[in-house]
Amino acid sequence: ADYAGLIAALGEKAAAGALATMQQLGEAKAILLVGNDPTEQNPLVAWQIRTAIRHHGARLYVINVNAIKLRRQAKQFVQVAKGAEPAALRWLAVGQAGLDTSVLTELAALKEALERESDVAIVFGAEVSGAGTRDLVAFGAHLGGQTRFMALGDYSNSRGADDMGLLPDRLAGYLSIADRAARESFGKLWGAPLPEKPGLDARQMLDAALASKLKALYVVGANPVKSFGITAADRLGGLELLVVQEMFMTETAKRADIVFPAACAYEKDGTVTNTAGEVQLLRKAAEVMGVRSDFDILRILSHQLAKMGLGRAISLRTPEAALEEIRRNVSGYDVSQANLLLGSAEATSPHSPANGHAGYDVPAGAIFSSLDTLFTSGSLGRYCRMLNSVPEARAKP
Repeated sequence: ADYAGLIAALGEKAAAGALATMQQLGEAKAILLVGNDPTEQNPLVAWQIRTAIRHHGARLYVINVNAIKLRRQAKQFVQVAKGAEPAALRWLAVGQAGLDTSVLTELAALKEALERESDVAIVFGAEVSGAGTRDLVAFGAHLGGQTRFMALGDYSNSRGADDMGLLPDRLAGYLSIADRAARESFGKLWGAPLPEKPGLDARQMLDAALASKLKALYVVGANPVKSFGITAADRLGGLELLVVQEMFMTETAKRADIVFPAACAYEKDGTVTNTAGEVQLLRKAAEVMGVRSDFDILRILSHQLAKMGLGRAISLRTPEAALEEIRRNVSGYDVSQANLLLGSAEATSPHSPANGHAGYDVPAGAIFSSLDTLFTSGSLGRYCRMLNSVPEARAKP
């Protein structure tokens, strides 16, 4: 999801209630869903949408390539051609689009209906990014009543990772890597100078590795060999070192020079930020042997590297100390620790008023898709003994 693009497009509005929480989604009077299939990809979001419809009489409007399950609850469903979601949003925002007449007629009816709504939650998936995100925000700004936005990520902490600066051109809090003051501030906090040039995204890293332009790769909680369809013949190019931090021996881990066994969400303490930007506390269910939390692995590794004269060791000793550092230094994360301890989901309010994100504009041509949903990505289910014990029906050719 283009979280950074959404925050940049909203500007100061992002910190003033323009980002929808899960509760607000469940109480919305009208919902516009663009892309994504919440039933398969974000079940809690789908539940909240159905709750809004059943208990609050919400009206659902959908723009999608596929005839998703939620279309049955929709007041209006507009089916567009594959990859045409940005064009549909362009028409809604400024009236420009190269779409079929029948689609334009349906979009006109949808736009007219939304303009009559007083409270709209706009929810969108990864199909919308860059210029599409900006057009969606522009369209929302023209609606008469309260409009809130929610970008839908792939995993439970995708939003948290982006908030912490896990983007090629962003620092924590969506500050631009080109912002000298931001670089100096975080550089002083972390004890290391920060580069002013953007890094590579995941696809670019894999392409660089395959082209022997990358010497080392550190993979945390991901399986790029499977996700990007890398074959045995590719051999990840000329990588001299591949380190994988994972719960399972994935296809990527099997190729690694070093594997750090990582704990799952229920085996560690910490926090997670959901796709709506709400922070929740994690408490481990029990002590486990043989694995470490991501926090402990990185902390221990930093100390070992520091002994070799490579960088400064992480001084934080606990996840609680890490959260306190985040609260002090990351925009919108000054959440109530007391409420977190009581089990509350605390909404964040990040904003990027001065340095906008360029957005992930996808060039025309082929678009890579790993076709993953929550239930088919294979990140967990393939390693479940019970599921693997179930006999599968074999179809005859």
